[in-house]
Amino acid sequence: MKTASKIPMRSPRAAALPSGFSLVELMVAMSIGLVLLAVVGSIFMATKRTFVSSDQRGRVHEASRLVHDVVGSMVRQAGFVDIANTPAGTNFPIIFDDIARPPFGVDTGIVPVFACANGTINYTVPWSCTPNPAVMGQLPTDAIVLSYQSQPANAAVAGSGLVPFAGGVGGDCNGNNPLAAAAANAGEMPGPLPIAINEFYVGRGVTTTQGGQSVQIPELYCRGNGARAAPQPMAQGVEQMRAFFHVGTGIGVNRVMRRLDAASVGNEWNNVDAVDLCVVMQSPSRVSLNGLVGGAPYTDCDGVARNSPDNRLRKANWFTFNLRNRTSTPSVLVF
Repeated sequence: MKTASKIPMRSPRAAALPSGFSLVELMVAMSIGLVLLAVVGSIFMATKRTFVSSDQRGRVHEASRLVHDVVGSMVRQAGFVDIANTPAGTNFPIIFDDIARPPFGVDTGIVPVFACANGTINYTVPWSCTPNPAVMGQLPTDAIVLSYQSQPANAAVAGSGLVPFAGGVGGDCNGNNPLAAAAANAGEMPGPLPIAINEFYVGRGVTTTQGGQSVQIPELYCRGNGARAAPQPMAQGVEQMRAFFHVGTGIGVNRVMRRLDAASVGNEWNNVDAVDLCVVMQSPSRVSLNGLVGGAPYTDCDGVARNSPDNRLRKANWFTFNLRNRTSTPSVLVF
């Protein structure tokens, strides 16, 4: 008699256990995961690019504001003399020329404001300019000098309210004492004088460390006559500086204003009423240009359309400053 074979039966518990993914299900799951990963990655990279770009724009604006504050304060002081000064034995206030060019003294050539269009300053009297050499990839840039009384003038001037340098005031743009400067050689910035003379210019080829690598980023420098051999950087990323001057002639309603570049002012520096200053700022780091070919476009201080050659953000910023200390007209008694 044959015995019927038993067919193995799965217990209900065994039937409830998972049997795993099929190859098709695994492929579909991996494809969906890759798509999600790509979406998240693209969002992350776009957010990073936006953050880096915003950070670099903020740094450009911060450095630009620093230039505005530092150079602007010097422009506003240009031509300053202590209102308490009077020549001994008179009641007339002195003017800037009385200190810069004392009567019967040596002509120092000092004026409240002076600039060179795309050049450097030669301090041989009268002051003049030496053109900058043309260098591939470097924008034309000016140099500007701003002068003001920083110390009590001399024994012939009575009533000065200025505190000597030992009291902690009266320095040049770098905080140095102009009166302590050694005698200058011919053609160098004059000193020692009770006048602070501050020269601003763009220093090129300045090497700094960024991301573990050495890079060259231009900087705005100031050289004061208190330490002529030790100019100091004032702001990083200043690639170009241009200065334009509002020169006035005539009196009252007949006064005529002209806007001139540094090369066109000639011998009218004492007639400058205001200064337009333009600086092209560049970001410290490179940014993504989102597929732009040839670099991000910008306009320099001369109105020339250019492209950033190194993927750095660039922007021309304009500032206007009034000279509060006009020195060309002596004060007179008013009855």
